[in-house]
Amino acid sequence: MSMEYSVGYILGACVGVLITALFILVFLKFTKKDGNIKCRFDERQNIIRGKGYKYAFFTLLIYNALILVIGNVLEMYMDREMIMFIGICLSVIVYAAYAIWNEGYFSLNENPKRVMIIFGVVGVINLISGISSIVSGEIIENGKVSFRAMNLLCAVLMFSVLIVLAIKTICNREEDER
Repeated sequence: MSMEYSVGYILGACVGVLITALFILVFLKFTKKDGNIKCRFDERQNIIRGKGYKYAFFTLLIYNALILVIGNVLEMYMDREMIMFIGICLSVIVYAAYAIWNEGYFSLNENPKRVMIIFGVVGVINLISGISSIVSGEIIENGKVSFRAMNLLCAVLMFSVLIVLAIKTICNREEDER
């Protein structure tokens, strides 16, 4: 690897981190009802969130244990980055689904509709990027699914969370009507 490539790669990564941090700050500000950045949760929500984190942790732990056993087989079909990213996405889905289902996901000062809009936008952007990678032939490299498929996984993650939110919303409405 040349020095120019290394410097360019590092600068690109730094810019990416800065843009991500800026996006998170804007996201936090936009999704709050009171314009605050900090989320406020009650005690019940904190307990639910703690259980959700625990279930997500054990999901990732079990996934990684399975990868230790079958990882060599999977690496014939996909990059190591993709294999690890699948575990991350699975654990995030477990956390989000548990927290949403038990009403511990949204903070007291958060606007759920705004969060759902952002998740939808991020999901669509990742889906478009993933489809672009498929069309350009970047998804498969050297006969393996490459890290370029991560955008598709992010889209699946965002849409999975939105589906759980929609199902929970429908269930809550039906419960309120009874």
